[in-house]
Amino acid sequence: MIANSLIIYIVLSSLILFTLFNLILKIVYKSEKAINFFLYFCICYFIGLALTTLRNEISDFLSIVIGVTILVLGYIFLYIGARALLGLSCKWRNRYLIPIFLVLFGFYIFSYIYYDLQMRIIIFSLFSISYSIALSYIFWIDSLKKLKTINTIASIYFIIVSIVFLLRALNASTMAYAIEFLYSTKFMVLSPYIALFCTLFIFMFIISAHLRYKRQN
Repeated sequence: MIANSLIIYIVLSSLILFTLFNLILKIVYKSEKAINFFLYFCICYFIGLALTTLRNEISDFLSIVIGVTILVLGYIFLYIGARALLGLSCKWRNRYLIPIFLVLFGFYIFSYIYYDLQMRIIIFSLFSISYSIALSYIFWIDSLKKLKTINTIASIYFIIVSIVFLLRALNASTMAYAIEFLYSTKFMVLSPYIALFCTLFIFMFIISAHLRYKRQN
């Protein structure tokens, strides 16, 4: 329990650092659209993590259904921000609403109509896998044009993230009872927090490298 709380505290502290990092960049690079999306990501993750962390203090609807849906929205903003950083189309598309509504309704159904923790874990993991692969793909394509090293590292990193969430989904699906997942391994339970922590620091290097490249070219 203490270890769990410590990791959550470290992740929240890292999120604050990432927010400050982007606020500073916002002052320096006023016209850079990507920074706006990264700040939206930070806001969503602050709210989402706050709601999910307070699950014993507030209603399940707010902490589980709304909290996780906001986290999903945040990850989508991270993806759009990455697209903007790489010079790709970064407009909000209606297709981004599909995973948001799928998670919202999926978590509502498996929290209130047919309670199933395993299905909730699988739903969130599948979303994370999809967008991690999408992030890996756009960085890989960009590595063929410029900044080969940093883009390749980013691409490989997000493939690793997708594999971690795949293992998490498989682990949850093989449990006879949902409670078994919570006591299976610390890594499986805490993997979303660990992935977020690593993603924040990876993205600070990615953003710095790409903004420096844009300034020089």
